[in-house]
Amino acid sequence: MRRQLFTVAAALVVGAAAVAAQRPQVPAFRSGITLVPIDVRVLDRSGRPITDLTEDDFAIFEDGEPQLVAHFSKQALTPVTPEPGARPALRRTSGLELDPPNQRVFLIVLGRGRLQAAARGFDGLVELVRERLLPQDQVAVVAYNRVSDLTTDHERVARLLARLQRANGAIETKLNHHFASLQVVYGSLEMPAFVQTLVDEAFAEPGVLLARELPPAGIPDGAQLDADTARILDALDLGDLDATDNLAERQRSVDDLRNLYMGIEYLRYLEGEKHLIFVTEFGFVGLERAEHAKSLAAVAADARVAISPIQTGGLPTAWAGPIFMGRPWKHTTAYFDGRNVARLTGGLASFYRYASTAVRRLDEATRFSYSLGYYPSNNLWDGEYRRIRVEVKRAGATVHFRQGYFARHDLVPYERRRFLTYSRVLSAGAWALPIRDIPVSVAPRVEGPTPDSGAFDVEVDVTIDPKAILFREEQDRHVASLDVAVFVAEANESVVGETWETINLRLGEDSYARLAREPLVYTARMKTAVSPRHVKAVVYDYAADRLGTATARIR
Repeated sequence: MRRQLFTVAAALVVGAAAVAAQRPQVPAFRSGITLVPIDVRVLDRSGRPITDLTEDDFAIFEDGEPQLVAHFSKQALTPVTPEPGARPALRRTSGLELDPPNQRVFLIVLGRGRLQAAARGFDGLVELVRERLLPQDQVAVVAYNRVSDLTTDHERVARLLARLQRANGAIETKLNHHFASLQVVYGSLEMPAFVQTLVDEAFAEPGVLLARELPPAGIPDGAQLDADTARILDALDLGDLDATDNLAERQRSVDDLRNLYMGIEYLRYLEGEKHLIFVTEFGFVGLERAEHAKSLAAVAADARVAISPIQTGGLPTAWAGPIFMGRPWKHTTAYFDGRNVARLTGGLASFYRYASTAVRRLDEATRFSYSLGYYPSNNLWDGEYRRIRVEVKRAGATVHFRQGYFARHDLVPYERRRFLTYSRVLSAGAWALPIRDIPVSVAPRVEGPTPDSGAFDVEVDVTIDPKAILFREEQDRHVASLDVAVFVAEANESVVGETWETINLRLGEDSYARLAREPLVYTARMKTAVSPRHVKAVVYDYAADRLGTATARIR
């Protein structure tokens, strides 16, 4: 069954610790959390920010214990002209003071389904990007298996959203037809090529792909999801079309959940609070267990990502049966899950109203905030989730804030390139499906075991399409840099060897012209103590922030 294919991908990363000495050092330092930051928005009954509170008006509790406010400041955002090509700052370790950035970061995650009617979802998003963002605000879009760059070029993002709106109906129709009935049981979950073309055309301007594929992040409850899926498949009556359609709908929810986790990880290491706007026809992911929503909220709160769901599908109907059965019941659970996730992460949920109203509320609410910080009285960093509560001495006020974090020693990046490379390559290694932004193929060769040591000599030719590499000109040279990681696993899919190398290309005109006609081939060599059976290569181009992967079975 297709759910068992390419499980080596996850094992390649899990088992890689055994040979991590060959891997680049993590470009970060570990630091105990010294100051827990909390971004707080206090709104009046009309949803407008309350701006005249003082430090004495706030009380902070961690796991029910009162905490001393160690930092207090106000942040009223004002328009600033950004530098060309400005990028969000990477997060720093928490110190004695907090310095909230004078900008907002918005990641718009488009869920599956038809997102324009009835709430006019795309119209609201275009209004947000084109009319309401401050000049320095960063914004990006996730849709299907693509993510655009965070940018202050709001007009470019507005045009992207307009193209996605035009393509939304056709893409959803084709995907629903392709994954109907038995396809979702036995077929591949990979995006079919005829649909991928439509997605890429929406992300291209003019003719240049402005986005990349990022592998979805791991789901903390992934084992439970897999167990539930196996249970559903075991009980599935293949002749029951409603049952297989429900399975297809469930898979759409899992895809949305993966994209939400991917969005959180995309934002995690950026400075300050970030805002993830999840636009969905159905209200939220709508899975069968409330634990999935709670886990998502905990991970987002820990990353200082406020999730704001915008539901676009209108009111549910009871055509499938009584209101607490069938599809309306799924709408009801999605409604409560979406509101809970927004509450726990500090976001604002919008259900059964026009998207333009939702984005106006979000824009107004996030232009002013209070920055609080405290040193936890419990200084045991045991990795457990700590619950935060903020109270305000103001009648009628609504307080929005992240309601927890994981008490662990933090991993804080200090150098963008090395950190992003490490993060991207490991994420790609853990993702089961191929990533083709950089076309890659692998050809492994094995000799051994040798009589003296019993080791196996492994060579892997990694063939890379040079047309997908971003070259820049430096004087009379064409320059590019690629990171190539090759993982080898034994029969039980445990990693037994890996190489990780940066390839720096400085080509003259003749070599550059020849590379345009011929593929680039990199050969990885390693020894393994046991017979290898699987290989996976990951190629990453930092300048373009693009990935390519390929897997093969060693005969």
